Amino acid sequence: MCKSCGCHGNPIVKETIIVEGMTCGNCTAAVEKAVLGLPGVMAAKADVASKNVKVEYDRQKTAAEEIVQAINAIGFEASPEPVSFIGKIKAAVHSITH
Repeated sequence: MCKSCGCHGNPIVKETIIVEGMTCGNCTAAVEKAVLGLPGVMAAKADVASKNVKVEYDRQKTAAEEIVQAINAIGFEASPEPVSFIGKIKAAVHSITH
């Protein structure tokens, strides 16, 4: 169990991916379908107004980079949401201790 970063050994993560180019419900449906087609993705909710998709996935089966690539492959511009300074510190501690 990893107490230092708060993951508690749980491979399930929630991440927000920025998606440029969505303009309608068909766009959000296409993004959600592309993301949900990846192994380990349990939930995806795209939002035109926020220009993002919130994804819940098993990081042992897929990675954020793969999610971004799947969205880009269908014609949108995707990128991981910028990580806060605290998030960067947690990630660094996690990589050192695991």
